[in-house]
Amino acid sequence: MENAKNPIPLLDWLSQEKTLYDQLLQKVREQKSAVEMDDETGLLKIITEKDRLIHSIRQMDEKIQNWMRQAPDHQRAPVNDATGPIRDEIENRVEEIIALEASCRKILGERRALIGDQIKSLKSRKTMLKGYGDRSRTSIYYKKV
Repeated sequence: MENAKNPIPLLDWLSQEKTLYDQLLQKVREQKSAVEMDDETGLLKIITEKDRLIHSIRQMDEKIQNWMRQAPDHQRAPVNDATGPIRDEIENRVEEIIALEASCRKILGERRALIGDQIKSLKSRKTMLKGYGDRSRTSIYYKKV
């Protein structure tokens, strides 16, 4: 319970969490670039790195939440005041990450729709070509007499 008496570890943990969010934000920016450039290999690598960062963020967040649950009520208010600025910075990073993820999702959705349209077009052309029939059926009409 020593941590509940000293808010300094909490500030350090929040600072570490902010650093992790900064790294995640950078990876999401790289992800957007990879999506725009249609770099599937790079995208897979970035997603793996993002997963690692997200796991680390969850661990750090759990550590912070455990500390907050153990802290007496009279210590929470001063700690909340002291950590407000860094929590605001983290929130700003999260909002930016969400916006970039939404942008990537939109780009990928547009690509999926385009590919779907191309597939439909190919199927329709294939159906039209079938309407002409295969050569064995139509060749009797074109035999020399």
